[in-house]
Amino acid sequence: MEYPDILIVCTGNICRSPMAFVYLQKRLDELGLNYRVGSAGVHGLSGYPASEEAERVVKKEGLDLSNHKAKPLSPALIHHAKYILTMEHWQKEWIQIWSENDTRIDVLSEFLPGGDPEKRGIPDPIGSSLEHYENVYRMIKVAINRWIDQVLLGEEKKDLS
Repeated sequence: MEYPDILIVCTGNICRSPMAFVYLQKRLDELGLNYRVGSAGVHGLSGYPASEEAERVVKKEGLDLSNHKAKPLSPALIHHAKYILTMEHWQKEWIQIWSENDTRIDVLSEFLPGGDPEKRGIPDPIGSSLEHYENVYRMIKVAINRWIDQVLLGEEKKDLS
């Protein structure tokens, strides 16, 4: 089994992390950065498809979640990932229990303009309107682009110096 270099984690792995997965993979491809991306849920609904709303939102940008199958987070996924991105602070704390206060974990909302001082995270849109999914997806895209600039491209610049 090939493990992802970048692991994106949410609660059920049917809304936020699948949307983040396809968007991050698209951005990495555009930038010519060679990382394997994966997603999982702390309470992953094993084998479930992405939510219909998540599929609809990303499809507007030509992205496809039709083959997505949710998977639960596992110690092996955590162990093999170079980077771990969570949607909420409690997910980071939960993973740190398994990974001994690991420093590879970032909460995506901390990369939003202004950060996330109230530790609200990126909200879970499950059961919400399509408009709410669209707002959440916009937040995810902003945070991912800033994470790429600050973390991935920042490290590549360090490696070149």
